Amino acid sequence: MNNDCAFIVSLQQSDHKGISRAYATLKAPFMKFLHATFRKLSTADKEDVYHDTFIRLQQNVLQRRPLL
Repeated sequence: MNNDCAFIVSLQQSDHKGISRAYATLKAPFMKFLHATFRKLSTADKEDVYHDTFIRLQQNVLQRRPLL
């Protein structure tokens, strides 16, 4: 099972260790994207955007909504 599938399963099962792994693994590329796209946002605001986005991802997975 690849990481993406493992992350989705962790979110579905509310596996705290898996969720923590997903959160940490996905954070760096997402923050890099935010920095490149929204240079004027403060680091704290970027952290908030990432956290809120991750929470929304988990809500969508739990409600079985399409991600896009």
